[in-house]
Parts: sequence; C-alpha cells; structure tokens
Amino acid sequence: MDPKVTINASDEMRAHLSDARTFQLKRAFTTEISRVWVSLCDQLREEAGFRNFNFPEGVDTRVPRIRKGENFHGLPWVLCDFPARFSRDSVFALRNFFWWGKGFLFVLHLSGAALETYREVLEKKLSGGLSEAYRISVSGREWEYDPEQIVFEKGPDRAAASLREASFLKVVASLPPEAPDSFPAFFLRFQRDMLGLLRP
Repeated sequence: MDPKVTINASDEMRAHLSDARTFQLKRAFTTEISRVWVSLCDQLREEAGFRNFNFPEGVDTRVPRIRKGENFHGLPWVLCDFPARFSRDSVFALRNFFWWGKGFLFVLHLSGAALETYREVLEKKLSGGLSEAYRISVSGREWEYDPEQIVFEKGPDRAAASLREASFLKVVASLPPEAPDSFPAFFLRFQRDMLGLLRP
C-alpha cells in the first residue's frame, strides 16, 4: 500500500539534505566567538576604567556568562553577559549577542534598583546626546532584543525626558553579520562607552 503522506520538500531543501558543512561551520564559529568573548572580557577586566568603576552590589565582573540557543525568533544565537546581574528587583547587564543571519548586537540593559542608581546621571548625559551608533529604548517590551521589534526613542532629548518615568533602559548598537573583523574593537568601544555613560 502506498503511503498517504509524502515529503513536500523544495529543490532548495533537497539540495541541503546531504550538506552537513553548514552545521560544522556554525559550531566552529560559535566556539570561536565564545573564545574571543572570553579574551576580550579578560582584557577589559585589566583596564583601569573597568577596575575603578563602582558596579552595583552583586554584579559579576569576574566571569563572562556565555550561552547559546537555536531559536531566537527562529534563528540560532550566542550570548555573552558581562558584566551582569539579573534578579527580580534589579538588572544590570552588558549583553553581547550574535544572532545568526542578523548580526552582532550590543545592549546595555538596566532596570529596577540598577536603573534607579543611574537614573539621574543618565538623564543628564542622554540630554547631551550619544554617538549616532547607539539607539535608546525606554518603552515597549523590556526583554525584546530584536532591533526591528524594539521601540526606540526619536532623539536624546526625548529619551532623557522619557527616562524619568521609565521602568527600564536599553542602549543598543549593532554590526551586520558580515563584519566579524570589526566586532572585537566595537565590543571594547561599546563597553567603555557604556561605563562612561554611567559614570558621574
């Protein structure tokens, strides 16, 4: 008896069924970016600006937390949180994210007690403007990291005003997936800039 169900696979799907190379390359790149993150975090820890920064209590400045997954909006990802603290009443995180097919994301994420610690200095500094490479979010869904879904403020003055009532802040930057050579320097610049933004 013939089966009543058949596989509805396009020619493009069928062409990839015997090609394991994509997955081998994905695994190799995941290993490589994880290695680079660890090295960059080691370098950052040695810098005076990092060592002398007064982080909120409980923020882990020793070990980068690296994780990976297969389904952020349908695509694989690798994430490095450093430095970071996540609790029910406080979030302080510099999140570094590689999203397959989309690129590199860099996010300063503050909420709760951590946001209260820096709210006043942020209002002052945001009103003075930021690099055009950085965009600010203080509304929408706090845990959304897709730049196409994040609600961004229209300008620094608006961001500073909106921050007064906001329950979270995200400062976001990105690089396209074809720019891995730019990633290490941009990572360090973003980290330094964000600590400078939070420093009184």
